[in-house]
Amino acid sequence: VPNRPKLMVGALYEAIAEQKITYCYPTMTLAKHGQKIRTCEELLSAERGKRGCCLDMALLMCSCMEAIGLHPLLIMQDEHAFAGCWLVDEMFTDSVNDDPTVLTKRTAEGINEIILVETTAANEGQKTPFDKAVISANNSLKSVEKFSFVVDIARARLAGVKPIPQRIYNGN
Repeated sequence: VPNRPKLMVGALYEAIAEQKITYCYPTMTLAKHGQKIRTCEELLSAERGKRGCCLDMALLMCSCMEAIGLHPLLIMQDEHAFAGCWLVDEMFTDSVNDDPTVLTKRTAEGINEIILVETTAANEGQKTPFDKAVISANNSLKSVEKFSFVVDIARARLAGVKPIPQRIYNGN
C-alpha cells in the first residue's frame, strides 16, 4: 500500500484525538529555555487531568509512531512543537538539523517523503480533521524565522539516544 505510513499516522492522530486531552499552555519558551514534559502515562491518565501542551502532544505522537515501526520527527519552533514522520525508508544524516529546508523540500507537493502533523489539533475541543492538521503543520514551516530544529528520532536511536523509560502509576 503506497500511502500506508500516512494512513498509519492518520489513524494515530484519530486515536489520540479520541483520548480527549485538554490543551494547557507551557510556562517557558521551548527552544530557548526548555520545558518539563509529561509522560504518555500522565497525558492519558484521567487522575492526572489528561492535559498536555504542544511539546507533550508532539512527543506522544512521536512515541506512538515509533511504537508502530514508523520513523518520527520532532519539529521545534521558538514557542511551538509538532510532529512529523518519514513516509519513505529514509533518515537525515544527523539526529538534529536546524535547516528548515530539509523539511520543506521533502513535504513539497509531489515529493511527499515526509508528513507533518499539527498535534495540538488533536486536543479536546478542536475537532480538526487529520488533513487540516497536516496543512496547519506545513503552514507553520512557512515562518522560517520561528523554526529552531528538527529531531530525527530514528537517527537519534542509532546514535544511542534512549527513550524515556515507561512508568506505570498505581494510584500513588
